[in-house]
Amino acid sequence: MKSFAEHQQTKGHRAVLAYETVVPHCGDVLEMTIIELNKKRLAERMYLLKIMDCIRYLARQGIALRGDSGNDNLTQLFKLLNKNDESAMRSLESNNDQHKYLHNDVQNELIELMAKQVMLKKLASIKKNRFFGIMARRIHRHI
Repeated sequence: MKSFAEHQQTKGHRAVLAYETVVPHCGDVLEMTIIELNKKRLAERMYLLKIMDCIRYLARQGIALRGDSGNDNLTQLFKLLNKNDESAMRSLESNNDQHKYLHNDVQNELIELMAKQVMLKKLASIKKNRFFGIMARRIHRHI
């Protein structure tokens, strides 16, 4: 028994014991990487949706998105709506890929996609309406 107690006190035994208790709790590295990637995607998606909400509001009001650098209407509205959301504010202020959503070309494309979505909803509504459906068919025959 004495030799067993001495063995338990050795550095090697403690290292093996620590390895046996710590390593199984670490988990699969690939799985942890996928989880982190999904968290990052979700955060970026939420950031994009918040920017799209701001763009949609400004477009509906007929207010220009652009202005002085950092002082434009889009950025100011985003800051106002998300002043209590630390992750959104960090995304806005950091220099990373998420700034691509604030680029003029991306903003124009988002507005175009929103306009197409509105047009498709209107067309679906017209198609459902019996009167407009009949009129559309008559007009289509004359064209």
